[in-house]
Amino acid sequence: MKLTIDTDKLADAAQWALRAVPGNPPIPVMAGLRIEAVDDNTLTLAGYDHYRSARAAEDCEVSEPGTLLVPGRVFTDIVKAFPKGKPTTLALDGTDLALSCGTAHILLPTLPLDDYPTLPTISAASGTVDGATLAAAGARVAAASSTDETLVNLTGVQFGLSDTTITLSATDRYTFHVADMPWTPNPAPRVRRCRWNGPRWAMRCAVRRWRASGAPTRWTGAPAGHRPVRDTHRGPGLFRRPPADGGCRRCPRGPR
Repeated sequence: MKLTIDTDKLADAAQWALRAVPGNPPIPVMAGLRIEAVDDNTLTLAGYDHYRSARAAEDCEVSEPGTLLVPGRVFTDIVKAFPKGKPTTLALDGTDLALSCGTAHILLPTLPLDDYPTLPTISAASGTVDGATLAAAGARVAAASSTDETLVNLTGVQFGLSDTTITLSATDRYTFHVADMPWTPNPAPRVRRCRWNGPRWAMRCAVRRWRASGAPTRWTGAPAGHRPVRDTHRGPGLFRRPPADGGCRRCPRGPR
C-alpha cells in the first residue's frame, strides 16, 4: 500500500474512526485502526469494538492499493503532530507502515489484519435528511434519556421512520422529549415504517459530527441485524406521545 493525502484530512479521519476503538481492548488487535486504500483514490479508516463502528473516507492519491491494521491511538497521535499544510505519505515497508510528512519520518509496526473481526455491513442509503435539523433535534431529545444503566431501553433514543417523517423520542420515565423532522426517501427500495432504539452516546457523538459538517445526512434505516423495537420491550406507557403541536415537547417532572 502506498498513498499521499492531505495531513489535515488524515488527522480528521483518524480522530473520527478512533471513536470506536476501545480504550481497554480485550485483545490487542481490537486496539487497531483499519486502513484501506482503493484504486478510486479513496482512503477509508475504520474502528470497531463489536458494539459500534466508526468509518471516515477521504480523497487521496493512491499509488498502490491495500489494507492494513495499525495501533489506532498511536497512529492518530502521530498524524495530529505532523506539520499542518503539508501532505502525508503512507507506504507499507515490510511489516511496518512508513509515515512521512515534511522532514518527519516514522515507522509504525502493523497488527495482524487476519485476526481483526469483519466490519458490519452498512446498508444502502434509504434517503436524506438535513444534517443541521437532525443535529438540533437529536441534541434536544437525547437530553431526556436515562442514565440508569439498569434500564437499558431507557438509555437510548428511539427512531421512528414513516414515509415522510423521522421521529426521535426519549424518556427517563419523568421527562419525555419528542421531535419530528421531514426527510426525503429514495424512490427505491421503498422504506417501510419501523422503529428502533439507538444508544444515547451514539446520538450525541453523531450530533457533533452533523453540526460540524453542515451537509445533508444520508439515512440508511435500521442497521443490518437489528430488529425494530416492539411494544412489549418498552414497558407500560413508555414513549406514549403527548398531544402534538410540532417541535420538541417536554412533560413536567413528577416526584422521584
